Amino acid sequence: AVVGTAVVTVTATDADSNDNGKISYKIESGNSNSTFNILSNGTILLAASLDVEKVESYILSVEGYDHGVPSLTGTAQVAIQILAQNDFAPKFDRPIYSAEILENATVNSIVTTVSAADGDTGSQGEVSYSLTSGNTAGLFLLDAQSGEIRIASTLDRELNDFYSLSVTATDNDPTQPKSGSSIVQIKIKDVNDNPPQFQPSVYAVSANEHTSVGTSLLALTVTDADLPPNSNVTLKIVSSTPVDLAPFSVDNRAIIRTTSSLDLESVPLYTLSIEAVDKGQ
Repeated sequence: AVVGTAVVTVTATDADSNDNGKISYKIESGNSNSTFNILSNGTILLAASLDVEKVESYILSVEGYDHGVPSLTGTAQVAIQILAQNDFAPKFDRPIYSAEILENATVNSIVTTVSAADGDTGSQGEVSYSLTSGNTAGLFLLDAQSGEIRIASTLDRELNDFYSLSVTATDNDPTQPKSGSSIVQIKIKDVNDNPPQFQPSVYAVSANEHTSVGTSLLALTVTDADLPPNSNVTLKIVSSTPVDLAPFSVDNRAIIRTTSSLDLESVPLYTLSIEAVDKGQ
């Protein structure tokens, strides 16, 4: 309410006549910081700004006095309750939250907790939280009361490794609620959940029997959907036909090379089984 607003009017009566029955008013006590004035007709006016966060109510002792000699008086108590105005919007303790979580974290695991404060009192200072954007896949849940963000569904870093959520804090003013917002950035950390894959899984190559030792015969394609070091692979020949006679090697660049001379008359065909092992923990 603005200064000068009429709050209430008190009325006293006096059965006398003339000056003996003429009544004036004054505030005797309870008027801390001279917050109110009273007019000669008993109307109490606001004389200073109100702050419900500091003072929620006033009890004024108002005296009515006549103009007789001697003056006679009467008193009344005026209780004034200050109604809160929604002065403040909720404010988060940081504009951007950053969090990391493993992609194999279990459903209901806590990712992070957001927090906002509101300088008002009562319901106008109580805050509720909501997710307003960025959660289209429904992977996260935000507790409206605690501000905890939890996993609602299985994560997969290979599908999406980063999420940016918009969170809103809204006060509980019943008529004109105010709100504030913040951003939660979530990085999904890799776990070793993908094996190396050969593409294709079967290769065929021809070599002249006069091929020099160390010649590169074939470049294999090996992929791993994880991130390093989980996606770093080593390769080795684990079996061959004929057994133990294959004059070949494979390096970690997936290149197959000859290690000795080839002899078509002795062995016209070799079959190799090659294994790729990643370095995940």
